Amino acid sequence: MINKKIKSGLILLVFIAVTLGSYLLWNKFKNSHEANLPYSLNELNETNWSMADKVLESQVFTIDPVADTILETKKGLVFQIKANSFIDRNGKAPKGSVDLEIKEALTAYDIMKAGLTTTSDGKLLETGGMFYINARSGDEVLAIDVMNPITVAVPSSTPKKMSLFDGQRMKDGTLYWINPKEMKKQLSTVEISGLDFYPPNFIDSLSAMGVDIKNKFLTDSIYYSLANFSNCEVRCEGSNLPYASDSISHSDLDPALLYKKNCADCHDAFTDRRLTGPGLAGLMNRLPKNMHQIGWLKKYILNNEKMIKAGDVYANKIYKDYGKSAMTVFEGRLTEREVDVIIDYIIHGPPSLYKAINNSCCPEINPSRIHAIWDQKLNTTILATKEFEERLKTIFRTCDAGLLELYVNHLDKAMYELDSIAASVVNSEYKSKFLEFFNRRDGGVDVSSDQNKKLQTYFKEKQRIYDEAVFKAMDKLYTSEFKQTLDANEKLMNYKNKLSRKQANLLKEEIDANMDEVYRQLGKPKMPTVPSSKLLTTTISTPGWKNVDVYVYESTINRTSLTYTDKVTGTKASIEYKEITLNLPDFKNYDRVVCYLLTDKLSSFQLLKNEGPLYKEKLNQNFVNSIITISYKDDKTFYSEIKHAEGKNYDLLLKEINPQLLIGTINARYNFISTTDVMLDLDFQQFEKKEQQRLNTIAKREDLRTRLASVVYPCVNQLPARPK
Repeated sequence: MINKKIKSGLILLVFIAVTLGSYLLWNKFKNSHEANLPYSLNELNETNWSMADKVLESQVFTIDPVADTILETKKGLVFQIKANSFIDRNGKAPKGSVDLEIKEALTAYDIMKAGLTTTSDGKLLETGGMFYINARSGDEVLAIDVMNPITVAVPSSTPKKMSLFDGQRMKDGTLYWINPKEMKKQLSTVEISGLDFYPPNFIDSLSAMGVDIKNKFLTDSIYYSLANFSNCEVRCEGSNLPYASDSISHSDLDPALLYKKNCADCHDAFTDRRLTGPGLAGLMNRLPKNMHQIGWLKKYILNNEKMIKAGDVYANKIYKDYGKSAMTVFEGRLTEREVDVIIDYIIHGPPSLYKAINNSCCPEINPSRIHAIWDQKLNTTILATKEFEERLKTIFRTCDAGLLELYVNHLDKAMYELDSIAASVVNSEYKSKFLEFFNRRDGGVDVSSDQNKKLQTYFKEKQRIYDEAVFKAMDKLYTSEFKQTLDANEKLMNYKNKLSRKQANLLKEEIDANMDEVYRQLGKPKMPTVPSSKLLTTTISTPGWKNVDVYVYESTINRTSLTYTDKVTGTKASIEYKEITLNLPDFKNYDRVVCYLLTDKLSSFQLLKNEGPLYKEKLNQNFVNSIITISYKDDKTFYSEIKHAEGKNYDLLLKEINPQLLIGTINARYNFISTTDVMLDLDFQQFEKKEQQRLNTIAKREDLRTRLASVVYPCVNQLPARPK
């Protein structure tokens, strides 16, 4: 039983009422709750059961006795059971699972119903609730190892001191309260993975963006991917770029001397003047923005040859741009710390310009830090509490990562002690909030200072691992995507050049076909083409059929009808063009539309150009013309055809078609030589569609990350100064 150390006449009246109520309730419940005794013997292996045993519901939990366990009852009692807390009659941990029985009476109604008294040593006590606990392995009742006790947290809102009493069974079935032990107001820990450690509005923002917020693996992945997204450098007065290392000390290193010895012969540090290698002024602006610039530069300086051989896109670009001249490999000659110092020197200039990055300059809480503390190893610390979850929401808003470190680095302290320190250093906007936390006097969780130190080491190593993992994953991702884009662009360029050459050749083919037709109609042989080396020149002053070539050429180029009369024979020849107009009413509903013109006399197709939903072209009436229209929407393909197209207006009605059936459909209906090129173009259209989908996916991802950055790093536009 949990009791408060007070007594008064008022309490005596309450106790009389409780006793009277208990007697009446006992008559009501004594015959109806035998089912609440799941075992024949009590914790003493006796059959002596109290009214409370019979009336109160048994909650039975099956646990693993050799594992740490945290469980919560229906009314809010929280038990922290360490491994091997229960022992059998031989003093050993039981084998197999253990049934843990708990009964609780935390409300006045439950206490009255159970007929429980509130006296100890003849004194009246004010109760804060009562509970019963017993463990069994099979039929054997287990004891609790005194060297490995169970911690229980009882819901309480009172500021008064509380004590825990043991219940002694009396022969008449009543309970007598003995052995009071003062209770600490300790915090109740829960499974840390169930706590919400995301920044305020993060989950709401994801939900608004259509992300499945019930998928914690997904939401965690999105959050952790932003670990390297913070751009503190653009907000630091007197510093344009980040330092290569957060902990560089220059007391034993001379940056200028390091640079002079290793770099100055080939590179001018602070201008763009080219020596053997490029000048380094503005170096960071030249590196691709989609990669971890400092990390990449560090690897490149240490061993550029390895990066070139490994296929790094930007390393190979530099290599080609500078005539494939070899750069010194510094791996084995310089330490990583020396490279850090050189990079900082290049970026920031002489040491007198260096400024330490502190909380007021770079206040964001990096997701990798949250990842490191969102760990099951911390299930028995103040971080695995609802109280810390509440404080973390406020810490995010303060833009002071130092406050997070205050709580994380002192797990052996009571929460209210840390609240007091936070209230003294935080800016005025949040001071009252931390004072409110302090006034609750929330306690701590039993963690030794030695355990605290070990956990700090663990945190730092985990954060380093997470930072490195995110950097490597994102660097690999961006490098791969960059290479895919370059390859796709090269393929696109090659195909379009090839297509352009074919389209240009079509004009020559059509001129030749028109020329053949005109000469046929005139009944005269086509003039042979004479090699240029045998051409003779002369002048003419009379018209004649020698001009036919010019007229045909102009007619074909301008796609205008031609009627020619031979002035000698009076024979007429003609070429007729008629305009076709294709209207696609739902043009805007498609991602991509391709309209092919095929003829029986040309070796390839023509692509019809459009203005919005209208496609227009002038058809050569000496050809058999066909129109094939194909459109795409997401993963669906649509098709329409006009097998014998005429010079008039058409409304295109496209129907969905299986892409695998499309090629067979075209091949079955057309035997034009240009059909082969249509097949090739369809393959390319599929490639281009997939490439666009890939780029769209990347764009959506980066847009999501950019939009979430202001939520994860809320301090971009506000830099609260800590009081001096």
